[in-house]
Amino acid sequence: MSVSNYYLRFFTCCCSLLNQKRILSIFWSALKQAIVPALGLCFSWLITKHFSKELWGGLTQVTIWLSIITHIASWGNTDYLLRQFSTQPASLKQSWQKNFTDRLPILLIACLVPVIWLRNTLGLLIAAWCIIEYTYQSFQPLINFQKKFKVTVFAEAASFLVLFLLIYWFRQELNLTLLVILCMVSDAVKTAIAKIYFIRTVYPFKFQLPDFTYYTATFWFFLLGFMGLLSSRADLIYVTTFLHKTEIAFYQIITTFFSYICSAADMLILPFVPALYRLRKSIVYKLSLQFTLLGIVLSAMALTVVYFIVTKVYMFQPSILFMFWGFIYVMADFFSYSIVIYLFRLNKQHKVALFGLIAVALNFSLCYLLVPRYGSIGAIAAASIAHWAIVPLYLYQVSKAN
Repeated sequence: MSVSNYYLRFFTCCCSLLNQKRILSIFWSALKQAIVPALGLCFSWLITKHFSKELWGGLTQVTIWLSIITHIASWGNTDYLLRQFSTQPASLKQSWQKNFTDRLPILLIACLVPVIWLRNTLGLLIAAWCIIEYTYQSFQPLINFQKKFKVTVFAEAASFLVLFLLIYWFRQELNLTLLVILCMVSDAVKTAIAKIYFIRTVYPFKFQLPDFTYYTATFWFFLLGFMGLLSSRADLIYVTTFLHKTEIAFYQIITTFFSYICSAADMLILPFVPALYRLRKSIVYKLSLQFTLLGIVLSAMALTVVYFIVTKVYMFQPSILFMFWGFIYVMADFFSYSIVIYLFRLNKQHKVALFGLIAVALNFSLCYLLVPRYGSIGAIAAASIAHWAIVPLYLYQVSKAN
């Protein structure tokens, strides 16, 4: 074999290995994104099937508190730290430690809300659970930056296994308070796994006083994420406050499936995102229409599957009218996603955030009018109308562009 052929084969092998690593990285990244909602659906089936729908509805009320408080306490840290790690990799440890302490004041303030509002044991448990989640979430920027997606997959799987064993052990006396405690223990397990893995990366920990300028520097990161959270949860927040726990359980489970379909729409459009930043306005309109037509077919098929899963596996009975509003809800994502990306290209992120705020306000207002009379159907109708109501605002902003 000649020297040139030897180097050619060596180079080919290296490229093959790099491609394999890239494919594996994409696989673990996709698995990381899928495992949490997938295990959540398994968990909801376990509770509704072997215990009661009311118990799952009660836990949903608790986890709504948890998600809002932990999102506020994160205060845009993932996007902010990814930028910091990319621009200043040498100070990774210092950036992570500083970010952890900078956010502690908002965590402590947020944790006081359920304690003061509920004034019972459950309020204290929610506050303690938020502290555990705060610690676990703090490791996510490291996982994303270093592409250690296996850590999340292993931690979530181990956490779910521990939770399953604990529920089986305490199955005879399981109630809402005990279930929350068991969830806290299982979350502590995944937090410990992440902490052990990154112990050399971010420890020893040097405590420093919080820098309050962090909150202004990351405000837009926080606001965009928080508007996204409220936009997707506004109807569920209202449902968990005013409806019976059985209906809460039904609504949380079926809208989780709707969110899966919306995520599939995002993944479908994702390969076209780089092109959307270069295409003309007229082409973006055509793409949006094409994605909508494709979404009609895919959503109809997906919602048919969801209907049979919810009725046969979870033993709920959603009406055809509810499924119709679910179809309207998911179609908004197929139509508007490419339009929103184009607005990002025009540097109109603040407009998108403002429209998100309008959608949240409209969603809450419609829930106030519709939920007392129509229950969960009113909630999904309010969410669907709010999603579509801001589409004309998106289109108006695009039409103003040159």
